[in-house]
Amino acid sequence: MNRELLTKPFPRELIKERAGPHGKKVRYVDVSTIIQRLNEGSNDWSFEILKHEILETEVVVLGRLTLGGVTKCAFGGSLIEGS
Repeated sequence: MNRELLTKPFPRELIKERAGPHGKKVRYVDVSTIIQRLNEGSNDWSFEILKHEILETEVVVLGRLTLGGVTKCAFGGSLIEGS
């Protein structure tokens, strides 16, 4: 595992921005860029969606990322366009 590569900040041009809830802006890096970084930094990682729920105006997901024997879980969500 290449910890230096995995923890290296992403260049500004790869950081995107979109409207978030309550008029806030959300900064993010495209999932394809994240996967590329994980593939370059390790051959020992996996991601699973443990649970997803479609609500009236958003989708909520619980995901689990495992890398180098360490596992982290987190919730994420996105507004459904047109809601």
